[in-house]
Amino acid sequence: MIATQDTLPAWLKPSATLASSAWVRAVVLCKDTPNFIANRLAFGSAAFGLDYILENGYTVEEVDAITGPAIGNPKTATFRLIDLVGIDVWQHVGKNLAPAIPHDAHALKYLGSERVNNLVDTLVSRGALGNKTKQGFYKEVRTPMAAKNSGP
Repeated sequence: MIATQDTLPAWLKPSATLASSAWVRAVVLCKDTPNFIANRLAFGSAAFGLDYILENGYTVEEVDAITGPAIGNPKTATFRLIDLVGIDVWQHVGKNLAPAIPHDAHALKYLGSERVNNLVDTLVSRGALGNKTKQGFYKEVRTPMAAKNSGP
């Protein structure tokens, strides 16, 4: 939970107790930071990675073969993960994060990558948002056999 300047202190602890019992999970009280620290680290490294990938001409399939189970990561690897999260969400996080960290010249270099931003903007403008539209870096193609085997 994130308390803001408008959060009543007397409300915070009972709300955290209720939420943790309802969700059967621990509630962690946090300070608000742009896109949370995990998202900032993940997005920053992925922005660097995408810029490098585009600069060096790697394919989506090559990158996911290298960045998935081969190195101990989930099978979503790089591009399947971006498709899962949503390319529009990726775009929003990048546009939200850049102005929130004006002091981070290293991150801004990659967040401002023209190659990456043009690619992401093009995909979003075409409606290729990833899994939710069944097309992003990957395209879901249903064959008659796959459709027959997928449902009751």
